[in-house]
Amino acid sequence: MWLLNQVGHSAELRVRDTGVGIPPEEIPHLFDRFHRVPNTRSRTHEGTGIGLALVHELVKLHGGSMRIDNALGRGSTFIVTIPLGQDHLASEQIGGERTLASTATGANPFVQEALRWLPEIDSSNAEEMPLEGELLPVACPPAAEASTRRRVLIADDNADMRQCLTRLLSERYDVVAVADGHLALESVRQRAPDLVLSDIMMPNLDGFGLLQALRSNPETNTIPVILLSARAGQESRIEGIDAGAHDYLVKPLSARELLARVQTHLELARVRQESNELLRQNEQRLRAFLAASSDVVYRMNPDWSEMYSLDGKDFIPDTKNTTSGWVSTYIDAEDQPRVLSVIHEAIRSKSVFQLEHRVIRADGSMGWVLSRAIPLLDEHGEVIDWFGAGRNITVPKQMEVDLREAHSKLGMRVRQRAEELEKVQGDLRDLSAKLLQLQDEERRRIARDLHDSAGQTLTVLGMNLGQLEQLAESGNGQFTEKLQEAQELLQRVTQEIRTTSYLLHPPLLDESGIAAALRWYVDGLNQRTPLKIDLSISEDFIRLPRETELAMFRIVQESLSNVLRHSGSDVAKIRIRRLDNRVTLEVEDQGRGIAAEKLADINEGGSGVGVRGMRDPVRHLNGEMKLQATDSGTTVSISLPDRGSEPDAVQEETRLPSAVRS
Repeated sequence: MWLLNQVGHSAELRVRDTGVGIPPEEIPHLFDRFHRVPNTRSRTHEGTGIGLALVHELVKLHGGSMRIDNALGRGSTFIVTIPLGQDHLASEQIGGERTLASTATGANPFVQEALRWLPEIDSSNAEEMPLEGELLPVACPPAAEASTRRRVLIADDNADMRQCLTRLLSERYDVVAVADGHLALESVRQRAPDLVLSDIMMPNLDGFGLLQALRSNPETNTIPVILLSARAGQESRIEGIDAGAHDYLVKPLSARELLARVQTHLELARVRQESNELLRQNEQRLRAFLAASSDVVYRMNPDWSEMYSLDGKDFIPDTKNTTSGWVSTYIDAEDQPRVLSVIHEAIRSKSVFQLEHRVIRADGSMGWVLSRAIPLLDEHGEVIDWFGAGRNITVPKQMEVDLREAHSKLGMRVRQRAEELEKVQGDLRDLSAKLLQLQDEERRRIARDLHDSAGQTLTVLGMNLGQLEQLAESGNGQFTEKLQEAQELLQRVTQEIRTTSYLLHPPLLDESGIAAALRWYVDGLNQRTPLKIDLSISEDFIRLPRETELAMFRIVQESLSNVLRHSGSDVAKIRIRRLDNRVTLEVEDQGRGIAAEKLADINEGGSGVGVRGMRDPVRHLNGEMKLQATDSGTTVSISLPDRGSEPDAVQEETRLPSAVRS
């Protein structure tokens, strides 16, 4: 009921209804755009939430006001007050005469709406009145065969919108239209549609409630849902998509856009369905392959706290139901910390889990398995679950254990043999050292005997020959000549015996050290042989232990002897240095060298008496010996630990006469 009166200088319009009224908490939002009171059944269910907002704006433009007198349960009265005249309006707000024709649509829409108000007509089931050409025709793809037509469910409380959508879509699809969310759910239970087109604002159950119900049911959670709303803007669209809708369309709708969106989502749904079927078939093939190639197949939840299933194939017990106690059921107690540690790392990195570990077999015995699981990820990269397989490696693992034990026993035997050999080598080294010591002592003894016994005898013989020479001065000249020759031969033999004695064990080595002994020895060789020897050793070379000096002297003797006999070289170089707590000795010639095969044999330990005689004392002193040879000569290199001046007690021996040392 409405009433128009003049109140003072204003016109007052009162519009009253006898409906259910408006809840007090909704009154502050009545004039907001697109706001509708939820879960309240209106007369026509056609409200969009823009009527009162539009009226309120028009009244404000005329300088008026609008208020409401509300009684919950008895109805509401809207009061509009507008000042009379135009003095209160700004000049730019006052327009001229209207020149365009009216765009009124006639009385037919209002008559149709009024007919729906009648209580004997059920708006949800009543046959829709024909639009008689008030809707423009829309191009549509050719109709499909009845057996292949897709089913589209429309849920909208606005009868005109339902009729419009039905007309647009029915040429290509089987369309079912209902008036609210509850009826839509009932229709889905009877037969699932291929797509749902739903308004958001509906009585009883709105579009979001319908969407939530569909998504919570595993049988319907993949059905594409397109939401319709008069609310435009990015926030509304995001709200709809976040709720789980596949698309969001704003009223008023573009027919071409609607048809394109519906066709696209139906095609995407078909592709998804085919992909899911292909995925299911591939999963079946994978399971068949794993069943044929693996001894264990299992599935785990994202954090491995629960095992969904396990097929143990009589190797380990099967699990058909989800269980959280799988660790103690299947994993050996000693291996559990290691298994859990590798699992945690795989979860953290979302990478493949792979590990060899012990498991409890179906008969209670212990077995080994090579387990490998891969994470299945969603489109956001989050783990959905883990799919794994295991291979029974008990037999090869036992063989590995047996082999390891055999290796351990063999290693123990080898170590025992090595210790025995080391002991034998130690005994041999001790024996070699004793032999070297005995050899040196024997050299000393022979040198002493030659010097003392033979030398003294030759001295006496020389004295006698001298006396004979004095007696024969006045006698036969030939006798005197022969006697002089005998004295010269005696002197030569005496000198050679003395030299041989000194070479066996030079007294200078004990008296003055290696430097003086080598200088005396090199000078003698330079005089007695065509070999020209260059000795390089510092004048202030500090004494070494007697054993070390003796070994170095013998090595120089043997090396120069080899140069004279085999190399064909007429020059030789001797260098002795101290460097980094080591004493080095090098003897180098410029002869014909040594053949590569023979050199390799020498360096590997195979050699004659001479080289072995040099190598043994070097090893005894913990030193190193290296032999190098080229076409231009041979070099013998010795490196010994420098233990400083540790001269041993010098035994009483025959000293070289000063004339010989000089």
